[in-house]
Amino acid sequence: MPYNHLYHHPRLDLTNGKDIPSEMQLNDAQLRKDLKSEGREDLIPEIQNIIALPYGSWPPTQGRIN
Repeated sequence: MPYNHLYHHPRLDLTNGKDIPSEMQLNDAQLRKDLKSEGREDLIPEIQNIIALPYGSWPPTQGRIN
């Protein structure tokens, strides 16, 4: 199952929360491109999002998680 995550794997404790959506969009576009190039366009409707904690770092405030 393909999953999206953050494109550059930033440390969330050092990330401005407003940058997270663009990280997700960049990764989504790349994942779709990769699936198409591998002939697996059938998986595109199944793409889901999952956010792990890169480097085990939490955002410094709850507001940056949203």
